[in-house]
Amino acid sequence: MSSIPEPLLFNPLKHHLGYIKVYISQVNRDDITKLKSDLLSIGDSQMDLYTGALSIAQISHQILIFINDSLLSNKSIYIKYIHELNDHYKITISDGSEWILREGLNSERYIHFHPARYSPNTIRIKANTLKSLIAACIIHKNHVGLSEINQVRSEILNLGPLKQLISDCGIARRIKLFDQLSRLTYT
Repeated sequence: MSSIPEPLLFNPLKHHLGYIKVYISQVNRDDITKLKSDLLSIGDSQMDLYTGALSIAQISHQILIFINDSLLSNKSIYIKYIHELNDHYKITISDGSEWILREGLNSERYIHFHPARYSPNTIRIKANTLKSLIAACIIHKNHVGLSEINQVRSEILNLGPLKQLISDCGIARRIKLFDQLSRLTYT
């Protein structure tokens, strides 16, 4: 679904709403084992999710241009530079969104990037909220409400049920965002 060029490391299921839209439309809803495995990659903390119009390829391209223009394409130079900057560096790309560059733990993918906290074109989201929404959108394609979310939280994610969906809070606000996915086009 997504090919991220080396030496970049990026988790699109955790950080890119457009990718999530494509993932939801393409994943086999009957392959619960794969779904669980994929959702595990999201982790358990909070993260920033990019909601802008740029594709992963466009973001990756702009980051690689920055890396090359800054003479940081050599692995040892890049890692030394990042360590000198307290292990991360923030850049701004063409749509105004901000991205954090870190050291990737993979030897071939040593430039780890993700959206900066509270960057333009991002939302802050809890991992369990994101996993619940993705699973519910896959299993219950046409309608995602409290009962559908609680079903996937119980049966797929081993999480406790929610008591209610309050329209201005947490998961209810994110349901509205996921509803908007049908109006977005990503390549």
